[in-house]
Amino acid sequence: MSGNKKIVENLAKKGMAEISKHFQQKMDEYENTTLKCGIIGRSGVGKSSIINAIVGENIAKTGETEQTMQVQEHKHGSITYVDLPGCGTESFPKDSYISKFNLLNGYDCFIIVMSNRVFEDDVYLYQELKKANIPCFIVRNQIDIAIDNEKYENTLSEEETLNKVRKFVIEKTQAEKVYLVSARKPLLWDMPILLEDIINSQDGYKRRKLIAELSMLSENIFELKKEEAIEIVTNRAYLAAINGINPIPGLDVSIDLGILYNMVKEVNQIFGLSEKQIKYLEKTTSISQNPMYAGIKQNILKFIAQYTNAEAITTILKKFSSSITSKEFSKYIPFIGQAISATISYKMTRWLGEDYIDNAIKLSSELIEIELKNKK
Repeated sequence: MSGNKKIVENLAKKGMAEISKHFQQKMDEYENTTLKCGIIGRSGVGKSSIINAIVGENIAKTGETEQTMQVQEHKHGSITYVDLPGCGTESFPKDSYISKFNLLNGYDCFIIVMSNRVFEDDVYLYQELKKANIPCFIVRNQIDIAIDNEKYENTLSEEETLNKVRKFVIEKTQAEKVYLVSARKPLLWDMPILLEDIINSQDGYKRRKLIAELSMLSENIFELKKEEAIEIVTNRAYLAAINGINPIPGLDVSIDLGILYNMVKEVNQIFGLSEKQIKYLEKTTSISQNPMYAGIKQNILKFIAQYTNAEAITTILKKFSSSITSKEFSKYIPFIGQAISATISYKMTRWLGEDYIDNAIKLSSELIEIELKNKK
C-alpha cells in the first residue's frame, strides 16, 4: 500500500504532462537502443551456426555449401549480427579489409570465428580491433570435432584436447582469452561464458538489450534475465499508469490490455519461451529425449496460450474488476481522481507482470534443470 500511496503523492506533486514526458523519454531511449555485432571468419568455420547459438533461434541460414562472399546482416530484436567475409583472402586482402568494411565505426563488438586453423590475417585483425578498444572475442568453433579426432588419433581425453587447443590458439593469437565452443552443442564448453562476457562488454541500455535478447545458456545469465524482466514489468506498469490518467473515453482499459499483452511477449522472449526458441532448443540439445520434457513443454504452451489476446488477459484480471470499475469513475475526478486512476493501472499491470514472471521463471528453471542433466 505504501508503494501505491507514493505513486499518488508523486502524481499530486508533479504535473501530468511533466511526468509523461520524462517517462516517455526514458522509454524511447531504451526502445531505440540498438547494437551491431560483427562476425568475422573464413568460409566453413560455422559463423551462421554461431549466430544462431548466440540468439537461441535459427535466424541465419546454415549449410555445407554456404560461403560468405558479401556482407550479410541478420537482425534479431535490437541487435544486428553482421556476417563478414574472412580477412586475408584474394577477394578481401588484409591491408584494405578494415577500411573496406568500415569496421572502426558503428560496431559494438566483434567475434572472430575459427575452426581447425588459425590464420595470420585473423590474428592481425584481432590486434587492430583491440587497439581500437572495440570488444573482440576469439572463438574456436567445432571443438566437439577436435575432441573426437584427438580421441581417435592420439587417445587424448576431452580435458587434454581442450588444454591443447586452448594453448595453441592463445599462443597464435596472443589473446588473453579464447572461447572453445561447438555451435551444435551450445550448452557445452565455453559458449555460456562467451555470452556472459559479451554482456559484460557493454553498459547501460546496450547491456540491458543483450541480457534480454541473448540466449539463456547459464545460470548467471538466467539471474540477469530475471532482473531485466522485473525492470521491464516496472516500466510497463508506469506506462499503464500514464495511459490510465488520460481522460479520453475509450483509452483506458483497452490500452492497458495492449500494454499487458506486449509485456507478456517480452517476458517470453527473455526466458526462451517463444515457439522459435523452443524449437531451436530441441534441435541443439537432447532435451526432447528426457521423459519429463513432454509434460513441461505442454505446460509452457498452455501457460503462453492463456495470454495470447486481450480477451484471455481480461479473464485473468477479473479479480481486479472492482479496481477497473473504480478507475472508470475516478479518472474523471479532477486531478486526484486521475492520480488514483494511474495508481490502479500501475498496480494492475505490476501484479500481472510479477505473477507472469514467477510462472515463467518456474518453467524456464525446469527447462534449465533438464538441459544441465542432459548436456553431457
